[in-house]
Amino acid sequence: MDGLAQLVVKAAADLGKKSIIPVDPRLVAELLGIELLKEKMPNSIDGLFFRTFDGIGHAIVNSSKPILRRRFTALHELAHGMGIIYLTSRE
Repeated sequence: MDGLAQLVVKAAADLGKKSIIPVDPRLVAELLGIELLKEKMPNSIDGLFFRTFDGIGHAIVNSSKPILRRRFTALHELAHGMGIIYLTSRE
């Protein structure tokens, strides 16, 4: 198990949870120090991730999407914050 997985399992245990499934994006965001927000956005956008000049990461998910889509999108955007999914330019 990698470092993040160990942190999530430990945090879940500390909260008294017997299982980390389904993964709670809020818990992952807290462990990573990333602010996770829900905002109404155009329907064509599921979510986005960015860092401010102070280095703090922000993941935003579209509040009008269904809950399962929001959970997937939140974890996807958090992966950007971890550097697992790299941003590429569209040239």
